Amino acid sequence: MSYTKKQIEQFMQLGKPPAPLYLAWTGFESFFDGQVQQILQKFHPDNFAYGADDEKSFPVRVWSIINNVPVPGDEDNWMSLFPFMQRLPVWTSKLLAAVISWRQQEAEQQRNHSTRLSAMAEWRMKRGLRETARLSVSHKDFIRLRTLREQTEKEIAALPKKERELLGVAPVLPEEKINPPKSWMDGGCRPSNRKAMTATYRTAACKENKRRNQIMRHWAECWLPLFSVTRGHKTR
Repeated sequence: MSYTKKQIEQFMQLGKPPAPLYLAWTGFESFFDGQVQQILQKFHPDNFAYGADDEKSFPVRVWSIINNVPVPGDEDNWMSLFPFMQRLPVWTSKLLAAVISWRQQEAEQQRNHSTRLSAMAEWRMKRGLRETARLSVSHKDFIRLRTLREQTEKEIAALPKKERELLGVAPVLPEEKINPPKSWMDGGCRPSNRKAMTATYRTAACKENKRRNQIMRHWAECWLPLFSVTRGHKTR
């Protein structure tokens, strides 16, 4: 490997969660899928001879493009994939199929909450939206507005039907602003089993973060050419 330990550690810092209680390497989820990893291994530097360090980014560049291809209407990414389909049609097609398969499985798991990780991902996404909501108010103002809305709804309900139709529905409440959670699944489980659930999810998160970091460290020399932390790196 032609990169220094410091450069690798700088790269690994990029995977830190963007906010408290997020999983590491958010946005790279399909990269950690077992089938995706198996296909990518063909072009890992341990298995393929590259002439220069910059060329080692090839497998992760292709994955990066494919990872965005399933987004509906994203024609630019489809066009970016064509050169690889022409050069390595079988390998690229397998990688594309693996990523799409991962997306389908992930969607199914999130719908059914079939794994701890999928439940954690949905919980954190919903909380994150409320933590960063542009239209948000304090808890005190939220309670005041909710009470006002309830009174308004009662008054509208007491009116004749024609007048109710003219007035429509009561205004939609803004989101109550919340702070980042202090523990996993905070607010997502019953108080009676919160302690046990928090410990279970914390263990699952630590295990998953460790796994992701191990995989990214294994691929560090392929990712490094794509990030600015590699400026001035050594070459063979």
